[in-house]
Amino acid sequence: MPESMPLKPTVHFPVMADEVIELLKANEKGVYLDCTLGGGGHTERILLAHPENEVFAVDRDFRAIERAKIRLQRFNERVTFIHASFSELGSVVNREGFQGMVADLGFSTDQLREGRGFSFVDQSLDMRMNASDPVTAEDILNNYTEQEIYKILKVGGVGQEARAICKAILQNRPVKTAEQLADLIQKSAPAQKGKSHPATVVFQALRIEVNQEQKQLQDLLHIIPKVVDRDNGRVAIISFHSLEDKEVGKTMREWSRGDDRPAYLRNSEGKKKLGNLLTKKAIEPSEDEIKVNPASRSALLRVFEFNN
Repeated sequence: MPESMPLKPTVHFPVMADEVIELLKANEKGVYLDCTLGGGGHTERILLAHPENEVFAVDRDFRAIERAKIRLQRFNERVTFIHASFSELGSVVNREGFQGMVADLGFSTDQLREGRGFSFVDQSLDMRMNASDPVTAEDILNNYTEQEIYKILKVGGVGQEARAICKAILQNRPVKTAEQLADLIQKSAPAQKGKSHPATVVFQALRIEVNQEQKQLQDLLHIIPKVVDRDNGRVAIISFHSLEDKEVGKTMREWSRGDDRPAYLRNSEGKKKLGNLLTKKAIEPSEDEIKVNPASRSALLRVFEFNN
């Protein structure tokens, strides 16, 4: 994806923004961390919630930061923009004790319309959030072995049709465009009645691999307790598929539980309880929000409060 591509104003809607603001208690003065700046919607809402709020806004997509700077220019010194991935947070965010943190793990409408290969239309198979990352979806499809591609698809959630899709990819190399890939998938694994396009999960699996999303999420979850205020600081994470939500939910339950085994069963002192999971069940967007922003329909919000 060329960095010289003209920068268009953001058209992305922040998902469950009202719920995020309420659950983060952003109407109280504080310094917040937005780990996925995107179109700047959540950051904007946090800044509007209190006239003295500050936000450290992070994104691995440099173009997203440049777009958000336009949207947020009226807030000037209350926003600190940082171009980095989750795994770099520990070294690039030079402070601790954030009152609240939000992470929206989905990709944005802005990225969809930039021709990066996230959708099924005739565009390049890039799929990188960060244009400087070394591997594209096209590299994977045209250079990896059948077994390597099969593993990527299975880990990414593709079902029993994964093997047939792999064979179709190898038989039709080189695969150059998103539209070509979607057509191959449609022919090798036709859509079932009432189900989404069969390419949906395949594109998801490739995007996860290209951007190392599971590893990035694990890195983020590891660092959160180190940067969020341990005295009633809150973290809100929005997931868009079961792989992400399972990881987030499992980790937040571990934080809330600590090591609750009897002492005689532990090999060491065990993990300390860090706080409380405020969302026993993930929050889903309202019907009204889905009508306005259909892309929000699969979103799942979980919130944790540290208090130790």
